[in-house]
Amino acid sequence: MVFCTECGLEQSVGNFCARCGTPLLQNLPQKSVVEETHAFAFAVPVDTVPIKTSSKVPTDEDVRDITRALEGSTYDWMHDGENVNGWIKLEHDGIFTCSWNKSRWSARIDGNSTFIVVVENIGGCGVHELRMNPELTAFTCSHSGQRGRLRKSFPPAPSSVVAELEGTEWEWLHNGRTVNGWIKLELGGRFTCSWNKSTWSAGIEGNSTVVVVVENIGGCGVHELKMNPEMTEFTCEHSGQRGRLKQK
Repeated sequence: MVFCTECGLEQSVGNFCARCGTPLLQNLPQKSVVEETHAFAFAVPVDTVPIKTSSKVPTDEDVRDITRALEGSTYDWMHDGENVNGWIKLEHDGIFTCSWNKSRWSARIDGNSTFIVVVENIGGCGVHELRMNPELTAFTCSHSGQRGRLRKSFPPAPSSVVAELEGTEWEWLHNGRTVNGWIKLELGGRFTCSWNKSTWSAGIEGNSTVVVVVENIGGCGVHELKMNPEMTEFTCEHSGQRGRLKQK
């Protein structure tokens, strides 16, 4: 009998191993069995790692505290998860308002940590559950892909900047290239455009960027218009929309 020098198979004398085909050598000691290794430990995908939560069981008082913190908050609504197309506001006493309708909201805590706002109806599409992040600055929605983020607040712009903007009229370029309407920043925060009337205010982002915040344009909720340094053009956070000064 001989043993294969590669796989250790015991077999009758021959020229090649019957299992692995290695040429056989006579009168060699049996090759020790290859050491078995432990199964390779694959890394657990990040999105499957359980999130560590507080061991403290939430109480009714916890729910009331967070509810009070949310009352009066306004969130931008992104129907496709990226582009702002409306707004929602969590009013006091469970009253809910948004770009499309009025309703009611309440809150609960899922597990030990996730705060969920339950709205009875948004836009005629029934109940929506808004799962808040720990900072209460953004949420994901039970309706696939819909998200929201806390409305930004800006320090008010100097009165000289507001005075310069008052009475200005702007061409509106919905696709960023072609004029398809106009907007006008009236005196006293009144706003008019090709589609509706609303209100506007001006703030400062960072150290110098002037931002005009319009409560509603064309039924699509709040728009933030970021002015260039000369205040002759603006870009809008709604994807691709732009404007340019027409007349004063």
